[in-house]
Amino acid sequence: MARTGRPRIEIDWQAVDVLCAHQCTQEEIAGNLGISVDTLERATKREKKQSFAEYFRTKRRVGFVSLRRKQLELAEAGNVTMLIWLGKQYLGQKDKPDADKPNETTQPGKVSKCDLSILTDEELEEYTRILEKICGQSTESSGEKHGGSPDTPAFQRKGVSRSV
Repeated sequence: MARTGRPRIEIDWQAVDVLCAHQCTQEEIAGNLGISVDTLERATKREKKQSFAEYFRTKRRVGFVSLRRKQLELAEAGNVTMLIWLGKQYLGQKDKPDADKPNETTQPGKVSKCDLSILTDEELEEYTRILEKICGQSTESSGEKHGGSPDTPAFQRKGVSRSV
């Protein structure tokens, strides 16, 4: 008995493989081939003996390799953005260090705890002058308006003590 109905659509599996490698969706692949998603699914089951999702999973890996190769080429050519991105993806690097993990770098706005008791009086006076310069206030100009006598260094009026 002869088969009746529409003739089967031939699928260009090479084109499907390329589109899978380019990470196209099933809808995009079917649209590119001029067929429905259901037709693509049925053809994959009939000709490849697996669902389209399984077939896609294996074929898209080729695209991953190509993409990774291109990313590495960009990074090796000095693309700083790509270097940073790859460092985050593969080396666990982050923009901001974990707050609970100590690190070697200084973080803006964070004050490290220091033992000022090891400083001599002369070193402490120099430290005081430096802090006043950084804070933009001197002991003469800041006076009592910041909660201390004119003889109290500005950094101490701001809550920094000798045992910071």
